[in-house]
Amino acid sequence: MARGALTNRSKVKHVLISWADPAKSNGGQVDPRAQKRTAKDAETLAIQLLERARAGEDFDALMAEYSEDPGSAHTGIAYEATPSAQLVFEFKRMSLRLKIGEVGMVKSMFGWHVIKRIE
Repeated sequence: MARGALTNRSKVKHVLISWADPAKSNGGQVDPRAQKRTAKDAETLAIQLLERARAGEDFDALMAEYSEDPGSAHTGIAYEATPSAQLVFEFKRMSLRLKIGEVGMVKSMFGWHVIKRIE
């Protein structure tokens, strides 16, 4: 996504899809699904989830079933993104570029994030 920030504050939900290498650096919290996945497999799955979300599937259901973020996957919590938020840079940047209701995808050191802006 080439456009710049649209806002200085957004609320987003996301699905994190990782693979063996980034999962090892995730503070010791390794999702077993990530341990069995290659980088290419993670990207393929993230693209499929992006397409499903853009087609209107329930994002909370996708998050609950697929996300490897231990917090938001189980609680459905939304993250507040601001320029000074303590979030991974790529995640924060994408979150501030999305329009409300829009879904995007970005790669960080933790894996692929499929992000939906809700506010």
